[in-house]
Amino acid sequence: MAPDDDTTRNSGRSILKKVAGSRTWMMILAPLAVSILVFFLALVHLLNLIKLEDQVQSYSTDYMRDFTNPAKFNNRVKIILIPEKQQSGDAPWGDSDKKHREFFAQLIRAMTVARAKVIAFDVAFKDPTNFDKEFSDAVTEAEKQNLKVIVGVEEYSSETGTFPKIPFNIQQPRWGMLVVGGSQEEGGALGTMKVAEFNAKGDSAENPKVVPSLALRSVIEAHDPPLEAEYDEGRLNMLLYAMPSRTLVKSIPLERQNDLLLDNVPQPELDRARVLAKEAYDQFPNMAGIRDYENAIVLVGYEMGEAQKILTGGTRLGVELHATAVSNILNETFIKKLPPLQNYLLILFMALLGAALHIRITKGSTSQTPYTIPFTIPFVKIPVQLPLGVAILSALYIIAAFIIYKFTRAYLDVCYHIAALWLSYGLLWFVLNKWSPKQEEYEHPTVN
Repeated sequence: MAPDDDTTRNSGRSILKKVAGSRTWMMILAPLAVSILVFFLALVHLLNLIKLEDQVQSYSTDYMRDFTNPAKFNNRVKIILIPEKQQSGDAPWGDSDKKHREFFAQLIRAMTVARAKVIAFDVAFKDPTNFDKEFSDAVTEAEKQNLKVIVGVEEYSSETGTFPKIPFNIQQPRWGMLVVGGSQEEGGALGTMKVAEFNAKGDSAENPKVVPSLALRSVIEAHDPPLEAEYDEGRLNMLLYAMPSRTLVKSIPLERQNDLLLDNVPQPELDRARVLAKEAYDQFPNMAGIRDYENAIVLVGYEMGEAQKILTGGTRLGVELHATAVSNILNETFIKKLPPLQNYLLILFMALLGAALHIRITKGSTSQTPYTIPFTIPFVKIPVQLPLGVAILSALYIIAAFIIYKFTRAYLDVCYHIAALWLSYGLLWFVLNKWSPKQEEYEHPTVN
């Protein structure tokens, strides 16, 4: 090999070494590496190991609701509640009981007269009773008057059908899954509502590909003609079509385990939609006020043992969570999340902003941000000095996130976006000041 070839090769290696070690390349590669890392963490929701992501998301959306035009609870949705305690009367109260089916049959007949659209029982019917014939006759009559009757089930399998099995004497009304919501920890507070489960073997109405929740089934059956659900895996959306024209009626954005991110309405709005079973029962003889239920979606549920903690604080009953999901879908009040590509680009942008704080304003300036502010880390109570530039960018980002939510109801992954900003800044600070502080011989980006 000729000596000139060795010289050329060594010269090339020297140039590559300088370029790879230069400050410019550090400021490009560091935020790129951080963005890839943070995007992966966002995909696996790592910050929920310390319950941080759900908490920030839920409190943020609840607080930002005050800065939007909050949608009211849909007035088509009614709740008939069987209370934990009742002083007098023949209406049902207390825990779920098979003898309550007599009241349910009467309620179906009353809703038929009222010309309600759907009546959905947040109840899993198990084993036959002496009241099932009356219940079945009421369902048959309701169907003739276009009132759809839905009952809850706990599980569904393409091999075994529903669990529990709906008693045959009830004539198999429509059913919906009763799984209420999602939390990143078992028994934790709820921030989402299960919309559906998916069955890869589904091929018919009896064996569906989309196994709807009680809430989704209520929306499907309330439409004329009833809708057909289809899951869009690419966009993580639930699509509802009117058949046979296959006209798209609604697109429901889902998140994580195919859940709807709930836009919880204040408790007083739910209270206004709620009627106790005794009050409804007292209306049966003369049908007083029964026309309030015309075209309504009526959900029937229990109070006893049904209180669920929600991430925005307080509790909601299971039937109230189902009703909230129905209201969200009817109003098309959806809290949306960014698609993966857009989310990554925003993470990359935040990482680049963190790196940009290390750009030298003049050739004589240092690579460190000169101003800091004192801050105490929550829980561990450790005092630290925060770089002022990063703190200002974080505050501006939060303001921007509020504005975006106000006009689009798109919730940004706040935790991961701010993490990208701080990690990028911190990594470059370490590389430039601790790991490789003597890079002065290479070119530095300057702004005169």
